[in-house]
Amino acid sequence: MVTLRTARRVFYFAPSSAVNALIEYVVAFAAKRHNIGITAMVWMSNHAHLVINDHHGCVPDFLQTMNALLARALNKYRGERGGVLARDSVDLKLLDGRDGALTALAYVGANPVAAACVEHGRDWPGLRTLAKDIGRRERTVTRPAFFFRHRDQGYRGALPETVKLRFELPLAVPEQGRGQFIHDMENAVREAEEKARADVRASGKSFRGAAGCRNVDHRTQAESWEPSGAGTGPSKILTHDEARREAAREELAAFLDAYALAFERWRIGCRDVSFPRGTYRLARTFGAPVAGAPEPGPHVSEPPEPAPSTT
Repeated sequence: MVTLRTARRVFYFAPSSAVNALIEYVVAFAAKRHNIGITAMVWMSNHAHLVINDHHGCVPDFLQTMNALLARALNKYRGERGGVLARDSVDLKLLDGRDGALTALAYVGANPVAAACVEHGRDWPGLRTLAKDIGRRERTVTRPAFFFRHRDQGYRGALPETVKLRFELPLAVPEQGRGQFIHDMENAVREAEEKARADVRASGKSFRGAAGCRNVDHRTQAESWEPSGAGTGPSKILTHDEARREAAREELAAFLDAYALAFERWRIGCRDVSFPRGTYRLARTFGAPVAGAPEPGPHVSEPPEPAPSTT
């Protein structure tokens, strides 16, 4: 599960037909390029949650491509400049097993309700994956007309005109189990929404409504308090099996220990040292050997940045 937040909690993703189309295209393009399977997503005004299958360990590439294109395109669309995503705002969580995936998907589905935006998630005017869409056939997403468009010379860039998007089942769910999983997911989302509505009303808040969310100024900044800093985030491992949670913690601790030992040898010049599987930056940037690493997935360099517009 991936969580992204905008810089200064500004409503850069405030839903509209143009912004929704842009985000959907960028996600589809980045996922296709880096072999990331999208299971579900919800894009709120100042943050987003995605549940993904990282088939080849390329999630950092996926995030870099997606975040860079989102910032460039949103700035182009609005005639602005500057960063859109907050630095170090990405939170990654391991979803363990079918139940872990269900819990995350229920959270994603109910997020517009929990945020006091709409009373029912289906009314959210931004992007929100429906349970019935998961595991179905892919569909075609078209590049927005304004995407790096030059006033006199038309489109300037290397991005395809169309790209395919398909919402995959979580890896823990076999294809033959899709029907039961979708049924369970719909029930989990409904229960999460009911709880979120009760929590919102108990807090004395009121729902903004779909029209109010759709028409909000994208320069609006969230003012509610939000915890931040070390130790305030959720657990990195989402599972309902305590034994599995402890095993995952032990696996993580073993990885960190092995990485620290390998890095110390690397630092003093031993280039034949093998890093533990899961090492990313040193392997990608410096070619450091990784023990038991699978064959890397396809990696294509970033498309060239379009020439500056003269408009």
